[in-house]
Amino acid sequence: MFDRPVYDQIMSANAANRSVPSEDLLQSTGFWAMFVVWGLGLAFVFCWNLFFVWRAYRQLNGLGKARSYGAFLITGVFALLIASIMMFVSSALEG
Repeated sequence: MFDRPVYDQIMSANAANRSVPSEDLLQSTGFWAMFVVWGLGLAFVFCWNLFFVWRAYRQLNGLGKARSYGAFLITGVFALLIASIMMFVSSALEG
């Protein structure tokens, strides 16, 4: 663990069903390390999808680059739409 006092504060807040002050989290090394690891993982998955999976999709379906990029754009629009709907539903359920 990077920051034992913040970890203990998070666990006690979780047990009491309350939130942790964001000032404490922003000063935590572990919190920032989590975001770095998360960001690197997200970048890796995005690059993998962009270069390898999409190329395989195009080859398997016999699509040209123009149709492939069109499908990629449509997929991106729908992914953003679904992600925003999920965030709205999640925030509505939290109250």
